[in-house]
Amino acid sequence: MRTDRRTAPDRPPRDGSRASSDLLVSFRQERHPTRKEKRTWPARAPPRRNPAGGSVASLAIWADDGRKLAAFYAAALGREVGRAYPDEQGDEVAFTLTDGGMMYVFSTSKSFTAPNWPADELTFRLDLTFADVPAAEKRLLELGATKPDFQPGGKHWTVLLDPSGQPFCVSGRR
Repeated sequence: MRTDRRTAPDRPPRDGSRASSDLLVSFRQERHPTRKEKRTWPARAPPRRNPAGGSVASLAIWADDGRKLAAFYAAALGREVGRAYPDEQGDEVAFTLTDGGMMYVFSTSKSFTAPNWPADELTFRLDLTFADVPAAEKRLLELGATKPDFQPGGKHWTVLLDPSGQPFCVSGRR
């Protein structure tokens, strides 16, 4: 059956009203711009605003040697240790590392003791992802990590202990 062009569903009605077909055409044009047009689809949603106005500035990790731990994670992530912060006596005790939009502060604490994992519950841990997990695991061990016998992740993730004795997990990118 031949459809008359004046009433075809992909044509706008002649009376000037918007039909659903107009919306479809607009959607197609938005999704498939011409080569000369700059593609702006999909548009990013505006950032959500927290009514309280707060955000996380950094994550602080304590260790017996903050400089050594910052250097370990910097090497593990292919980054460089950033700024050092002094204590009241002028000794450098906190060291920054930025990865993406997050800043980590590795602080030296004289009273730090590593958790007795897995017996002790952890208050936090870092989860690192790599494209090549076996190669990353080998490199992390060369950098000073150790691999405990207890591995609860099976084939999904590997638990390692950083040079300060704190557990962290290594897995593939999802």
